[in-house]
Order: sequence, then C-alpha cells, then structure tokens
Amino acid sequence: GHGVLVRPGELDAACRRMAVWIVELVARLERDMRTPRQDAAIRSVLPERATARAAYEWALRAGERLTALRILSAVPLMPTAQRYAQLQELQHEVPDVPEKVLAQVLLTLANLAFETGRAEESVELTAAAAEAFAALGDVRLRAWARCFEAMARWTVDAQRTQVAAILDETLAVFDELHDELGLAYTLWPASLLASDTATARARADRSETLFRKLGAPFGLGHCLEGRALIELAAGEPSTSCALLDEALTIFSDMDNAGCTAHSLEAAAAVLTQRDDLFDAGRLVGAAAELRSQGGQGHRPWEREGLARTEQAFADAPASVDLDRARSEGRLLTLSDAVGLGRSLLARATNGAEVPAPDAEDRLGLSPREGNVLRLLAEGCSNQEISERLFVSVKTVERHLGNLYRKLDVTNRTQAAAYAIRHGVGTATS
Repeated sequence: GHGVLVRPGELDAACRRMAVWIVELVARLERDMRTPRQDAAIRSVLPERATARAAYEWALRAGERLTALRILSAVPLMPTAQRYAQLQELQHEVPDVPEKVLAQVLLTLANLAFETGRAEESVELTAAAAEAFAALGDVRLRAWARCFEAMARWTVDAQRTQVAAILDETLAVFDELHDELGLAYTLWPASLLASDTATARARADRSETLFRKLGAPFGLGHCLEGRALIELAAGEPSTSCALLDEALTIFSDMDNAGCTAHSLEAAAAVLTQRDDLFDAGRLVGAAAELRSQGGQGHRPWEREGLARTEQAFADAPASVDLDRARSEGRLLTLSDAVGLGRSLLARATNGAEVPAPDAEDRLGLSPREGNVLRLLAEGCSNQEISERLFVSVKTVERHLGNLYRKLDVTNRTQAAAYAIRHGVGTATS
C-alpha cells in the first residue's frame, strides 16, 4: 500500500532494540549506583530520559512489565510522587520479580517514599531492602539500605540514639569494605548527631575530604550544609557563610530545587542570628516556593533549623514586615533567590561593612555564568565544564555565548584573559 512507512513488526523490532539498549543502560546504572561512579552514571542517563521514557511506555504496552519495572526503578522518568505511585503499582503486578531486582526496587521505593514525606513507609521499605540484600549476601548494599533506614527513622521518631547506633554500625561496615562513598554519605548525618562539637567536626571533615576526592558534588553539597549547621551552633557564623555559599552554588548548578531550598533556609538561620530578620524572611519565602514547586518536604535536621528561625520571626518587633518579606521571596526565580542568598551571605561574612561587589556582580553575570567563566579561566574544555557543573555541553555553549556578549569578547582566550585581569576565580577557592 502507498504511504506505509513502517511494515508491521518493524516498529516492534525497533522498539525492542531500543528497550534492550535502555535495559543495558539501566543495568549499568544499577551496578554504579552507591559507588563512586554514581554521579557519572546519573549524568550519562539524563540526556537519554526521553528514550528511556519511550522504552518504558513500549515495555508496558508490550506486556514486558519486568523491563518496565527495571527502567522506572533506575531512571527518574517523572516527578517523584508519580514515580513512587507507578513503581509501587508495577511491583505488585509483576509476578516472580528476581530477588536482585526486587531488592533494588525496594531501595528506590524507600528513597522515593522518603523524598515525598512518607517516612514511616520508608522505614519499612529500607528494612525490607536490607533483608533482601542480606539474603543475597550483598553486604555493601545492605549497609546502604541501613544508612537510608537510619535517615527515615530519624524523620519518624527522632530517636537520635537509635539512629546514631545504626549509623555507627553502618560506618563500621563501610570502613571494613573500604567503601569511600558509603563512608562519606554516612559520616555527614553521623556528624549532625554527634554529641560534641569535636566529634561532629572530625566526622564532617572526613566526609568532606572523601566527597571532594570522589568528585561527588551532590553529597558534597549536603556535607557542606551539615558543616555550616555545626559551625553555626558552635558560634562561628562566618565559617558557616562560606560553607553555605559553596553548597548553594552546587545545588543551584544542578537545578535541584529541594536542596537549594534548604541551603536558603540555612542561610536564613545565619541572618536570623545576626538579627537581619527581613532578609531572612525573603529567603524563607523563596525556599517555601521552591519546595512547593518540587513537592519537597522537610527532613529532620531541616525542620529543626527552620523551627528556630520561625521562633525568631514570632518574636520579631512589629516594625519588621515579615509578610512582605516572604511574599517578595516567593516571587524570586531559583537563580535570583540564589543570587540574593549569596550576596546576603557575603555581607554577613564581612560584618557591617558592605563588601566590594564580586567580580561577577560587577560584570553583570549570573552565578552560573560566573562559574563557567571561572572554569574557563582554569583552562577547562566545554566538556569538562559540562561535567563539573552537571549541565549539557549545549547549555555551556549558551552560557559562553552570553558571557562573550557581556564581556564584549569573541573567544575563549580573550574571555579567560578578561577573567584573570578582573580577578574572577582568583578570589574564591
């Protein structure tokens, strides 16, 4: 017949090839998650999300439910709450899920439950995952499940001693296995639960050193935030500001709204300590808006911090218009909120006198353009910049185009020379 582009069966074969390819990708992701290759693995799969989504839809239509289950378990195809519901539904529909896949699915479900504020379910699911990995003789992944179980328990009943005990047990296992990523991820919550400042600092320092060595920015951001809270409690707000500035940069570069929101709330806590309540209110408003967009709840240490800030707001003099502050904050985009947070942190660090504006501010660059320029001045290629900032090469090229226009230069060499001349990248790090 005329106009038939694909013969019956051809499309199905093409879909099947695509699904096979995606399942190979998923198998790599299953293998690399919770290893130092984790960030690279997630990066490699993000550009393939559209294809993964198509393969997932095809697998459902073709009745290949196990394939669909594995894809959805490994790849963030949709918003967290929706992914959680679909994954749970699929898990019940698939008969005889292989033990190994089931254990991974339970761990993913546990994390999704935690992210969407279902901490009780997360405790049950992590415990089930830990048992499943134990039955498979996988000591390492059992330890990861226990680490997540501790986080979920902390959220549910805030029994800090029990949570600390699980984390200590997990630390011992990761130490024995020389699993540096596991150690790094367990040390930062353990640092927040330490009973004295010296222990807290020692754990947080070790965690930070490991995250930097492994090049794992997501974990590093959490760890820096934890360190900021420890320093804030120890009466060192200036140290806290520098740590939060880096955490904010990391999370906004990853476009992670939930984590950016918490960094902004932590910055608000610093400002509250300095009696700068109006600006703290703007940051809390911005964070609330980011949380509502992403459906992100508060984790226990985040709740504790915000509660103290809210208490300070409750005691604020009537002259501080906190309602206006919050509604101003709610109108900010993610990058504007981050820009505001960073400039307020810089001001708080330098005491009363307002600092000379950053080179980036003087040049009218956004925080991310500033980062691109800094890395370019360090001699990074577009590919390297893309990997360091967790954005696509296309996005890097777009930022470079904007940069060249703003700096009135035509190529990398001129831009790098400009950066070095104007002190971009030399002041920080």
